[in-house]
Amino acid sequence: IELSDLDEYDMEALQSGGFQVLPKRDLAGRNVLFGRYTAMKYREIKNMLRALWYIWMSMLEDEVNQVKGVVAIGYELFRVPL
Repeated sequence: IELSDLDEYDMEALQSGGFQVLPKRDLAGRNVLFGRYTAMKYREIKNMLRALWYIWMSMLEDEVNQVKGVVAIGYELFRVPL
């Protein structure tokens, strides 16, 4: 999947910042994906899922991530609206 595969609403979800790859790796050398579902803005659930799929696939292009894996952390204070 490439950025050009995303439509206007997928891009809106991606740019909302609800999911972000942190700038530094954890102590084991893995990338960290931080997410707050309630912070993500999307029109339909499919837009959020496409944006998240793009992020995951982008992370997996890195050979270090293919070997060491990645960490996903979600943080919410209230009920997740899924």
